[in-house]
Amino acid sequence: MMHVLVTGASGFVAHHLLQRHLLPWVKQGMCRLTLTDQLLPDVQQSAVRCVSGDLSDPMTWQTLLAEPVDVIFHLAAIVSGRAEQDYEAGLQLNLHGTMMGLDCCRLQHERGGPRVRFIYASSIAVYGTPLPSRIDDQTPLRPGLSYGAHKRMIELMIDDLSRRQSLDGRGLRLSGVVVRPRSINGALSGFNSDVIREPLSGNDIVCPILPSACIWLSSAEVAVDQLWQLSQIPLDKWTRTLQSHGDTAAPVFNASSWPLRVSALVQAMGAIDPQAPAHVRYDPSAPLQAQFGDWPEEAEFALATAFNLPSDRTRFGGDLVAFVRAAMRASLP
Repeated sequence: MMHVLVTGASGFVAHHLLQRHLLPWVKQGMCRLTLTDQLLPDVQQSAVRCVSGDLSDPMTWQTLLAEPVDVIFHLAAIVSGRAEQDYEAGLQLNLHGTMMGLDCCRLQHERGGPRVRFIYASSIAVYGTPLPSRIDDQTPLRPGLSYGAHKRMIELMIDDLSRRQSLDGRGLRLSGVVVRPRSINGALSGFNSDVIREPLSGNDIVCPILPSACIWLSSAEVAVDQLWQLSQIPLDKWTRTLQSHGDTAAPVFNASSWPLRVSALVQAMGAIDPQAPAHVRYDPSAPLQAQFGDWPEEAEFALATAFNLPSDRTRFGGDLVAFVRAAMRASLP
């Protein structure tokens, strides 16, 4: 039976991944799960093991991989704002802790164990400012935040270990996954969810970017389907498709996102609740505009398309109102 490990298992993305894909697999007898986080999710199934631990502690990784692991969904992270405020915490988990996990995967394979399929949730934070007028899989990466720098360094390690055939590393740079419930996890991009959730809940909000701003969004439904489908691509197809895109193709690339003007998003919310737009005000100083509000509308997601990964624009037929409704469902308990 396949053994799957999920880090950051109590997080928003992990919750939806578990509900949509992994727990149904467990019920069908297709896999057994190990879930880890500092605060554990409430999952009561015999084929699910929950381990509380700090991923910056090598003993935690040794415990998690005490039995051979086939697939890892590495979703744990200290996110943008918190990683800026607490440099040491971000460095220990995002970089050093993840490096420990990668090395455990390498050692497992060198000792004759399975080659781990390592599914990594990276971030478009690997791009810094000023942002270009167009982004594709070959756009140069110059992170402007420590969080983005940590993500980029791990992307390079995944590329190198995959080249050495020490693991089967794959990753997606996710954009703003919405609609997250209210939280204090320190994500600077948390306003992406706030600006949808709060007005549709009848609450006022000050948007920290301009109505003309362009942001990249993804529904939780599509984001977890992208990660899941990435994990299911046969190795020969994975290798062949990467090779067909030339020497610059890497195993971590941009997930298909939906570039949206804030004004269009608020208009779509008004189609759901006519009162919602009146709850949105804008900060004229727009403190996050440069980092989060100047994403290009022009983008190409060539590798994601080549692997036939889903996209919100396609799934919802370009219907922004349907997208917002689906995204709001994700915020419900």
